[in-house]
Amino acid sequence: MLQQLIDLLDSGVTLPGGSACVSGGPMTFFRLQDGMPPDENGAAALFVEKDALRVLGAFRDSDIGNAARKNNEQTWKTGDVMECFVQLPGKEDYFEFHVTPENYTLQLHLPSESRKSEGSFEEKLCETGLRTTTRCEPERNLWCGELVIPFAGIGLTEELLNGLSFAICRYNYNGGKEPEISSTVSFSGETFHAPAQWHVLRA
Repeated sequence: MLQQLIDLLDSGVTLPGGSACVSGGPMTFFRLQDGMPPDENGAAALFVEKDALRVLGAFRDSDIGNAARKNNEQTWKTGDVMECFVQLPGKEDYFEFHVTPENYTLQLHLPSESRKSEGSFEEKLCETGLRTTTRCEPERNLWCGELVIPFAGIGLTEELLNGLSFAICRYNYNGGKEPEISSTVSFSGETFHAPAQWHVLRA
């Protein structure tokens, strides 16, 4: 499937950013600030497997890198990163997962959209059993990330798959400029932390 996402990038096609989503459905990205396709686009998909969610992303990037050098740094501030947000149906709390091109990760468990700023950064860190891999090909202006999120680590069951909310997002830093921020969701506001706008999985 990763090669299909890369082929989608090569095609230059932008897919509609609808809310309903099926397992494995490919998606492209939209800038957070204006809803337009980013200058360097991405393609992503979320797959439901037997006991885990698998999230794949492929990104065009002319300046690949993140300065984070250990897990659970504030990676959205330090360079390029792929993110995935997940919220179980009927819940207010949600999870946020990051992977950098160098394969450093961040795992956060947030109490709710309205209370996301309460408490310290350290209090929101969690361990879900997340597994990740990355691939960087600077000569092709390409990097790819994979997140495998075990059901058990986030309290997910097969019964809760239908109606699961998620968003796949990206910070793209180039040449010291402000990052280009984008997502598979075409948000109406200025933050990813808007679960009501995320994709809804239809299992």
